[in-house]
Amino acid sequence: NPSSHGGAGVAGGGEPIDPTPGGGGIGCVTFDMPVSIWIGNSIESWVYKAIRIGEVLFSGNMKANLVTAKHKTKAETVIVRVKGNWLFDIELRCSERHPLVTNFIDGKGRAVQNLSKGDVTLVSIDREISRKPIRLIKRTGRVEEVGTFTLSPDHIYFAGRLRWRSPLHKLIGKLVGVPVVGIASHNVKQEFLNP
Repeated sequence: NPSSHGGAGVAGGGEPIDPTPGGGGIGCVTFDMPVSIWIGNSIESWVYKAIRIGEVLFSGNMKANLVTAKHKTKAETVIVRVKGNWLFDIELRCSERHPLVTNFIDGKGRAVQNLSKGDVTLVSIDREISRKPIRLIKRTGRVEEVGTFTLSPDHIYFAGRLRWRSPLHKLIGKLVGVPVVGIASHNVKQEFLNP
C-alpha cells in the first residue's frame, strides 16, 4: 500500500515528469549515485539505476522503506559535499531542488538550492546517523538524467558516495574498512507537484 505522499509522479509508476516550465526538474539524484539499501540485516550501496521496485531502502531507523515506483527526468545538477570524518567527505550529485534532511525533526527536507556551505544535514556512516556541515555546493553545468522514488511507508532515504580526502586517506580507509555512507534525502511529495 504505497504512501499517498509517494515520490514524484503517480504511485505504481507513471511517465517521466518535469513539473517546472522550461525544465529544472524535481528533487532527484543522478543515476550513478549510490543509495543505501537493506540486504538482509546489513546495508549496502547500490546505484540508483540498479535499484528495482520492491527493494527496501535504509531510512535511518529500523523502518523499511519499500520502493513502489521509480521516476526520472532531466535536470541541471549540483555536487553537494558534506564532511564525513577526517578520512573522507560524502558527496551527492543531484538536482538543485533535491531536498536534504537537515535535522532529526525535519519532515520535508530543504532543497539544495536553499542551502549554503556551513549549513548542516543528516548523514549516515555505517548506519550511524549524525548532523554534519556542508563543505561545498557546486553547479556542474550539466543537464543529466536524475531519478527519485515513491516510497512506503516513509519518505527518507540515504544517497551519496565516499570522497577520500587524499590518496593517503584512501589507503588508510581501505585498511580500516570502507563504510556505507549517505546523505539523508527526502522523496518529493505528491502535493509539491500539484500545488
